[in-house]
Amino acid sequence: HEAVIQQFILTLFFFATNGHNWNKKEGFTTTTTTTRDAINTCCAWTGISCSTLGRIQEIRLANNGLDGSIPWQLWRMPFLKALDLSHNPNLVGTLFTTAGSTTTTSSSSSSSSLHSLEIASCGLEGSVPMDLLANVEGLTKIDLSNNNLNGTLPSEIGNLGRLREVWLDGNALSGSIPSEIGSISNLEVLSLRENLLTGTIPFQLSRLEFLETLHLGTNNELSGTIPHMALPRLTAMTISDTKLVGSIPESFCVGNSNLLIVTNCKKNEKEKGEGSFVLDRNCSCCETVSVCVEQLPIPKQGEL
Repeated sequence: HEAVIQQFILTLFFFATNGHNWNKKEGFTTTTTTTRDAINTCCAWTGISCSTLGRIQEIRLANNGLDGSIPWQLWRMPFLKALDLSHNPNLVGTLFTTAGSTTTTSSSSSSSSLHSLEIASCGLEGSVPMDLLANVEGLTKIDLSNNNLNGTLPSEIGNLGRLREVWLDGNALSGSIPSEIGSISNLEVLSLRENLLTGTIPFQLSRLEFLETLHLGTNNELSGTIPHMALPRLTAMTISDTKLVGSIPESFCVGNSNLLIVTNCKKNEKEKGEGSFVLDRNCSCCETVSVCVEQLPIPKQGEL
């Protein structure tokens, strides 16, 4: 019965992450023997929310002292909509911990109902798990920021058409920014700062008409000029500590009366160099609201 399976998976997760040392663990140490007890007890456990049918829909155990790695069985909960394990710095390993797990995820067996995946400020390693996310068509938020993820950002991320927020900052991602991100038509937040990204900013980002936040700063090898992009809803952009050169295109001012740009500025054309910008003189809104990075700390998630 699915209720017993759910409880079994949660129990595996509990022991895999040293649950006896969690900050809060109410219910997880309870033993049940019947299906009815499994339904009633499991949904009352710390951090667990269920539907009226007793199906687990949310697991929220952020900042709870998790210590260990995530067992692959956790991704076999087909009704799970939200998973938040953020701010558990001893939660380590990759998002797959067995060799066979990547070959068995499918729309019928993986968490295909997942809407929100938040495992920020932990100790995750490996690459961005597109093999896990491939079947999660309804995913609207990914927050894997401030981990130890490496490798390239896969182009398949462009297939997640319902994404609204992508937080991958504070990792060691390399390679170029995939142009396919421009296909995520509903995207509102793209935060890739504090990585090892190279290449140029793809002009396809100009298709993101709902984009409000764009963070690309502290990618020391990101180079070239900023493409002309009309992003009418953009309110915050960081491009400091890169090798981008030139001026901020006037197209950024179209409809952006409240745009805040954090960059490395120079006072005049003669001082301009890599990572420094002289604003277009005709770009009045940008002239009034752009801020040199030396004058303003880079905003953190939730501050914009």
